[in-house]
Amino acid sequence: MTFLLLILTTNASAFYLVETNPFILIGGGESITIGKELGNFRLKIGAIQSELPDFLLENDDFTVDRVSYSFSIDYFGKSPEWYFFGIGFSTFTDDFSIESSPNETEITGTSMSLRLGFRYTLFSSFYIQPRMTYSTYQYSEDPKIVQISNQDYELPDMSFSSTIQLGVFF
Repeated sequence: MTFLLLILTTNASAFYLVETNPFILIGGGESITIGKELGNFRLKIGAIQSELPDFLLENDDFTVDRVSYSFSIDYFGKSPEWYFFGIGFSTFTDDFSIESSPNETEITGTSMSLRLGFRYTLFSSFYIQPRMTYSTYQYSEDPKIVQISNQDYELPDMSFSSTIQLGVFF
């Protein structure tokens, strides 16, 4: 963490950025990412709190609330300079519940992801950034099945997702 803070506070030629995920905000969650670009590289840290949408769930009888903290490194190409690829690491806590049961289960885990996307600048410092992500997961529980009120939820080993980030750099 000290290394990241040192990088984020040095190098006058770099610029800073702040991003959010509008889909998480629309769903009632919270999303914030801050970062710094250094040449063709971008370093970011982020935090997300959201309820996972039903279409992402193994068993839609469950509600899954996630809190996640992440760190990522992206590389922007030289030509065209708007595309990027990178890696990300995150730690998360998922709270599993079923509406008909007072019981809840909390699972913690980590993930590693490969990221591919592009950034389209709107105006001079605002941008929209579509991104695809392939993630693998490691959990604190084994076996990887959550059980509440005779309902099973199998924890995934991997996922493929896409999203859009909105951001500003300065």
